[in-house]
Amino acid sequence: MVVSGAGAAAIACMNLLVALGMQKHNIVVCDSKGVIYKDREPNMAETKAAYAVEDDGKRTLEDVIEGADIFLGCSGPKVLTRRWCRRWRARQ
Repeated sequence: MVVSGAGAAAIACMNLLVALGMQKHNIVVCDSKGVIYKDREPNMAETKAAYAVEDDGKRTLEDVIEGADIFLGCSGPKVLTRRWCRRWRARQ
């Protein structure tokens, strides 16, 4: 699952999904700076750090959205592009 946004709503949704059985390692979170990965920034908020992934070189929402089965949009408008949606449709 890819999550756009790392504010209170996104964190609450992710916490609920984890409580329902989703594995944290299956969640990639992007904020306004891109993918939240371990050691991205010093003093990262605990709520973000809890969902930080290992650094695999992917830095943007576009980088991580390609293989996603679920997209959770908890950020501003017009983050998801039509081009990305077409890629999902092509996978079916």
